[in-house]
Amino acid sequence: METTVLTKMVKADNQLKKRVVVLHMDIDIEDEQATILAELKRNSIALLTFGEQAKPATKVEQKATIRTINNQQKKIVMTVDIDKEIAEEKWLQIQRLVGLEVIELTAEYCEPDVEGVEEGQMNIEELHDGIPYKAGADGVVELTDAERVAHEYEAAKQAAENAESQ
Repeated sequence: METTVLTKMVKADNQLKKRVVVLHMDIDIEDEQATILAELKRNSIALLTFGEQAKPATKVEQKATIRTINNQQKKIVMTVDIDKEIAEEKWLQIQRLVGLEVIELTAEYCEPDVEGVEEGQMNIEELHDGIPYKAGADGVVELTDAERVAHEYEAAKQAAENAESQ
């Protein structure tokens, strides 16, 4: 899951516990790009690449959280939270993009860092609602029909046994 959007960075603030970037995108809320950004917001972390359009040397890649996506008068306003621990040089490269008329933002799915996973929490590749599965790099989950049917049967059987014992 990935999209590239032309945008304007209107703010890059250094706050107490995080760094915040505000972007204005001239896209419609119904556009595929907005749909992908909303999906990335639900995944809680995204890999964002900021840079001037057609200038690869200005590209800065950073994991971040998309906090809000709002539809405001023919543009989408997106607020992004970046970890306070970002390298100062990298943060200065991002801040330098504030006010430029058009920058390029590439947003793509990425797994959270292992440090961000709470103790006892299972890895996404290991388990999903009690059903083991494999997640592809694009976030697509795969189960064989035999596995799915077997797990659904066992779950239904267990639910019936629990209902009878009550």
